[in-house]
Amino acid sequence: MEKVSCMVSWLKEVLTLLLFIGLVILLILVFAYPIQLLGNLVPEQRAVDALTDAGYTEVTIIERHTHFVGLQGCGSDDWVAFDARATNPANERVDVLVCTGLWFKGTTIRFK
Repeated sequence: MEKVSCMVSWLKEVLTLLLFIGLVILLILVFAYPIQLLGNLVPEQRAVDALTDAGYTEVTIIERHTHFVGLQGCGSDDWVAFDARATNPANERVDVLVCTGLWFKGTTIRFK
């Protein structure tokens, strides 16, 4: 009987720990997801201007990424990534990734 009591106690502790972990994950998702949406405040024109200033022409923004931009190839302080296609100064058509923060961070052009 003592073994069963010990096992029930252990099972309660495991379930409590799993519940706690689940709540932490839920809180992270509830607060992290809306924060990532702030990348939608960055206008596409900011990426176009960065490419134009670097000598690119015929700039087309293909897609905007606002979630997990660090996994797209941007830095940890970037909030949005733009996939773009443009003509580089050597007159070649290239695909690039333009990473930028919200207001005070500059823009980075990354090559694919």
